[in-house]
Amino acid sequence: MKIKNLSSLLLSLFLLLSACSPLTTIVSASGEQPTPVESYDSPSTDYQPITVDQVEVEVGVGSPIPVHVIVSGWMPDPCSQVEHTEIKQDGSNFIITLSATPDVGGPAVDGCIKDPMFFKMGIPLNVVDLPAGSYSVTVNGSRADFKLDTANSTSSLRTADMPFLKEDIKVDAVNVDIGRGSPLPIHAIVSANLPHACAQLGEVRVHRDETTFFVRLVAYVPAQTDCNPDTLPMRIEVPLNIAYAPEGPYEVNVNGVTASFDHRAIPADPIDTFAELNLITIENVDMQVGVGSPRPVEIVASGTWPDLCAQIASVESNMDGFNIDITMLASTVEGCRPDNLGLPFRFAIPLNTVEMGEGTYTITVNGTSTSFDIPI
Repeated sequence: MKIKNLSSLLLSLFLLLSACSPLTTIVSASGEQPTPVESYDSPSTDYQPITVDQVEVEVGVGSPIPVHVIVSGWMPDPCSQVEHTEIKQDGSNFIITLSATPDVGGPAVDGCIKDPMFFKMGIPLNVVDLPAGSYSVTVNGSRADFKLDTANSTSSLRTADMPFLKEDIKVDAVNVDIGRGSPLPIHAIVSANLPHACAQLGEVRVHRDETTFFVRLVAYVPAQTDCNPDTLPMRIEVPLNIAYAPEGPYEVNVNGVTASFDHRAIPADPIDTFAELNLITIENVDMQVGVGSPRPVEIVASGTWPDLCAQIASVESNMDGFNIDITMLASTVEGCRPDNLGLPFRFAIPLNTVEMGEGTYTITVNGTSTSFDIPI
């Protein structure tokens, strides 16, 4: 049997399959023919919200001008990741949406305590060709403003409803930075290149499978726009949460480039390299006198911790005549949840009275005082 108009039939069949295909067409930076790339699944609708406390914008010096958004806040629980990040430009405002691991009874969050978990993230913005002026960044409702001082004054601003294509970002290197504190701050420091000068980091997707973190960086490339095909370097800091994760070592895979780390191999810091020390709130000071020779005497100070991670780091006393002044400092950890209820503590400080002369003494601990007499 002969088939007439074979070329027309094949064309119709191709168009039909293309309409049903799950592939997305993306034009390569080299200007070659469009290459079919596996489609980008839509983000989950079950993501948990993330509370953002602070947004800062760092504008550097150079060409192109480096701009980074530093975001800090709270994930809903210690089992979550900042699993999906989306960045869109709408005129002079950059809108960033952060979402946490879906709470759908899966192994990542099933049975996890609902205790907020601190995080910090650094997100780059591509401001090439943007005109000089005032801009803003809104991250989950929290806003920060910044200004650009450029010679460009004619470029039009993109809006959120303009079409764009998605393209995976080429990653050059992945390093892992392990900080100090509780929870342990861990970040994947990624050096990469945007595929076009007009592209923007559009999505960051994070998923942990046992001891492997999979991170996908996706660029948003404006459609129907003459774009400079030059690549553009970028750097991003992606938080990795290992709380409630299996024991390491761990691997991070960012768009096919990997790095490994083991937090257990990091030596402990000496005490004098801890973060800032803060005065402890002292509410009451008492004297306790025991039985014996010589008599044991203790100064008992009670109060509340500055936060839920604090520990007593330093106690210093100074005696001047009949006045004894004591300073108690606590170590604090960046990102630790504040102690809104007032976690109490009680601390006893021994006092040697053997060679102290007779009289009335005043004891002051962080501004709160009491007095006692010798002989006791």
